[in-house]
Amino acid sequence: MTKNVELKPSLTKPLGQYLVEAGIITSEQLETALAEQQQTEKRIGEILSVRGWVKQETIEYVMKNIVLPEREIDEQKLPNETLFRSNSRFATSQNIYLSPQKIVRFLLILVFSIIFVCVLVQASTYLLPSYPLQDTLVSLFNIDGEQNVPAFFSWSLLLFCALLLGAIAYSKKANREPYASHWTALAIIFFYLYIDEAIGIHERIGLIVRDKFNPSGFFYFAWTIPGSILTIICFLAFLRFINSLPSKIKYLFLLAGSMYVGGALLVEMCNGYYRSLYGDSPIYYALTAVEEGMEMLGIVTFIYGLMTYISSSMKGIHLSVRIPAKKVKN
Repeated sequence: MTKNVELKPSLTKPLGQYLVEAGIITSEQLETALAEQQQTEKRIGEILSVRGWVKQETIEYVMKNIVLPEREIDEQKLPNETLFRSNSRFATSQNIYLSPQKIVRFLLILVFSIIFVCVLVQASTYLLPSYPLQDTLVSLFNIDGEQNVPAFFSWSLLLFCALLLGAIAYSKKANREPYASHWTALAIIFFYLYIDEAIGIHERIGLIVRDKFNPSGFFYFAWTIPGSILTIICFLAFLRFINSLPSKIKYLFLLAGSMYVGGALLVEMCNGYYRSLYGDSPIYYALTAVEEGMEMLGIVTFIYGLMTYISSSMKGIHLSVRIPAKKVKN
């Protein structure tokens, strides 16, 4: 015998619970659909529609006019918290909502930890005699190296930015909102930066420019010449778009860009000038650490701006991680 289930309002109720409360489906039908969902991983609305228990139009109406608005209200009450969703007897998954503040705090800890370890390892090569695993540690944490821990972390940050930008661009385009093309262009740019960071495209371009023009001084790293030109072009092309953003997001984007460009170009140029005169030295590696640190901090600031924009300005879109969970039986 199946007991009647009293469904009380909760912070974030699932679609099925709304349908049961509205009398559109029975609790037994919901249990059947949830059992099928565990096996097929289909959306609950799709299962109910295919079985003929609820029309697709009804599901869309409930989602648009009841479920999403109530979830938005609930999340506005707890804007800076990480929310854990569990649906008691009818739970099929657990959603972990990503708080921009907590994600960025975690990323900042990683940034400073990686930079600290890189500086420590590099300093040990000058201050300490040779020790076991020295070459391995230097290879793993060489701040000026490729295919190692700091490089991998930078790739990951850039790829995360590209994914966030892609999600925003997709939503803007689907809803025919203005500046969708700008968001798309940003997603493409950051995906290129991810590829560039991974395989060193800018360094190869620098070698071509160096062979042709043999620059020195501040342009010792020759890629900074085309890099500076492209940066100015991009800034002018996106200026109107930046001004259209909410004030907080605009300032976060500008701050992020200033830190990233300041590290990638300005500090890199100073570093090139120093290296052209004195070669590799502790000061050169210290400047490199400053450069990489500014780039990482710029990307993290940009991630914070993107996540804040999604949370505050994009209705119906939520940042969350879904973890499957088994149904709890009474």
